[in-house]
Amino acid sequence: MGYRKARFIWAGIGIGWTLLVCLLIQIFLFLKGWDAPQETLWGFLLILFMGQSIVEYVGGYALPNKHGQSLLNNPGQWMGQYLRGLLIYLIYYVFNGYMLMLMAQTLGLGGAIGWFVIQMLILMGFRQYLARGIHPFKTRFETNRGRPIFYMETEDRGFTGGISGIPGQESIIFPAYWEKKFSSEVSDALLAMRHGVLNTGGHGKGFFLIILLHTALISLAMWVIPEPVGSLEWLIGSVSLYTLLMAFASLGVLPSLNRRGVIEMDRWLYYKKVDADILRKAITESRRLQNDISATGSPTSGVALLVHAAPKGHERFTSLQSQRPIKGMWYVFSDWAFLSWAGLSLMNRMFPGALGTPSRWIFLPGE
Repeated sequence: MGYRKARFIWAGIGIGWTLLVCLLIQIFLFLKGWDAPQETLWGFLLILFMGQSIVEYVGGYALPNKHGQSLLNNPGQWMGQYLRGLLIYLIYYVFNGYMLMLMAQTLGLGGAIGWFVIQMLILMGFRQYLARGIHPFKTRFETNRGRPIFYMETEDRGFTGGISGIPGQESIIFPAYWEKKFSSEVSDALLAMRHGVLNTGGHGKGFFLIILLHTALISLAMWVIPEPVGSLEWLIGSVSLYTLLMAFASLGVLPSLNRRGVIEMDRWLYYKKVDADILRKAITESRRLQNDISATGSPTSGVALLVHAAPKGHERFTSLQSQRPIKGMWYVFSDWAFLSWAGLSLMNRMFPGALGTPSRWIFLPGE
């Protein structure tokens, strides 16, 4: 079995396990009349995290080493990075969970939902700093075409960077490794792509859509779970239901918007007179690297529908000179997964591109 297929299968196991436990929590709370023993609920969460940790070990260390895709020499190195990331993850989740309960107790559902929205804005605004807390990136700052660029260096060759900051205040996060891996013309083209998604508005549109979708899902989850609002039972019930709703909302539409956003970015660069041969070379080489290291690519079936979706290379090539209008939302799936931290989603570490790899928890691999 190839590396990419194995990683998708283990991600599917992780996602399936997460959704199964969330479903069992919902059934248990329903049968107990929403007044369940807290010890049992904590037990469900412990079982969930134990299962996820096993899957993350396989996806983050065992599989990459078996297929020669890891630069970590022993499980201790991986465990050190994983525990560092998990510690920051749990600290944020405990703090945010406490604040959601406090806001619900003092201001009702409106207060909890308002806090949730504020958290999404804060997370996006401080995204790169959270990434640097979770993983020991080395960072170099420059400006390019009037925009702040943070070149982030890590031993993880599957890190692809992204965009940090709310619309109007964005910074480009660019993998320092790409400057060494690719020729200067290819590296410049890949950086120009990041400028393109901001200039076309593809990232900003996706960000506002995600805010609306997440707010709708968390509002529904908090409203469905009955009183006592603000209790631990209410929080765990809301979070598990939110995770289930998020899984179904991830199917189809968001990956499609992401694919269209990538094509829109390519076409913008083409009509801005970026050399077509260099553009094709940049697409081919970056796609090959991601397929080899991150095992990310264009999903075709099953669990792949839940993860970040990139258009196939030939689709990007043939669309360059097309006159047919296309609008999309670049990187929307990565932002979707990351901003679910605000609602304490239990699924966001299970996607294939990020599985067991803290360096990609904040910036899920993308084009």
